[in-house]
Amino acid sequence: MAVEHIFYDVLPDGSVSVFLFEDWDWFRSYGHLLSYLDSQAGEYQLHDITDTTLDERLAIMGAHK
Repeated sequence: MAVEHIFYDVLPDGSVSVFLFEDWDWFRSYGHLLSYLDSQAGEYQLHDITDTTLDERLAIMGAHK
């Protein structure tokens, strides 16, 4: 089974914007994201894209396709 690459951005209010399963989603907190992944995802790898520019994000995300 392939590793699912999960990209997340922690927002100022502590919520998390996350790109997983080929779509963007939102979680109330990083802890909620981890709970969801532990119950719904197989093997995954987290990539923090907080405080990155659009160009940096595209490079990071493109490197893990």
